[in-house]
Amino acid sequence: DLETCVDKPRLTDYGISNRDLHHELQSQISAIHQAYLQLDVATMRDHSHQLMGLAGLLDLVELEAATEAFNLAVKHTSWKEIWSYLWRLQRVIAAVDL
Repeated sequence: DLETCVDKPRLTDYGISNRDLHHELQSQISAIHQAYLQLDVATMRDHSHQLMGLAGLLDLVELEAATEAFNLAVKHTSWKEIWSYLWRLQRVIAAVDL
């Protein structure tokens, strides 16, 4: 199995607890959702960049992909796509299990 061959970073490597990670993810998605309601593209972009960085650091591939798709929709200011990818992002965050 390929995953056992590759060492993924662990939260403890960065001094982060599962609870801290889930709190941060919820904080980020909440801020993105509020920015969406206010049609605040800059804030959505800022928080999605933070999420991508965190996902990349911890090798959370699905979260990184969902955040990248959301970020691209935000860049194009495609409100229908932003809405769709926002809900996908929320589902992915809810499913993050380390």
